[in-house]
Amino acid sequence: MGFKLVPVVVGQDLDDEEITSCVVEPAARVHKEQPLPAQAADALKALCDLSPNNAPVAEQDWQAAFERRAWPVDPPESKSRRVAFRRAVKVLGERVTSPESGQWQRALTGGEG
Repeated sequence: MGFKLVPVVVGQDLDDEEITSCVVEPAARVHKEQPLPAQAADALKALCDLSPNNAPVAEQDWQAAFERRAWPVDPPESKSRRVAFRRAVKVLGERVTSPESGQWQRALTGGEG
């Protein structure tokens, strides 16, 4: 359930100006972001590990780090790994950006968690 703050007048000051406060009221349900699927989370963690300062990372380096994280033992064939990486990048959507061809970094949104 969501909530919102609604301003209310609670009195007047010595200059006859309104004194206001807020009350909490039910509101429309707040959209809660769904957790990332495992491989997308692995891809994002790999990118963060490669570049803690968020400098651009070469795509091949990011993919290799993703593969090591996603399949520490017994990785699938090369084509399946590439497809999984592409899917993970697509799921990440606006969380990552490509400032130059072949380079990736986390998008700076101000509320990154």
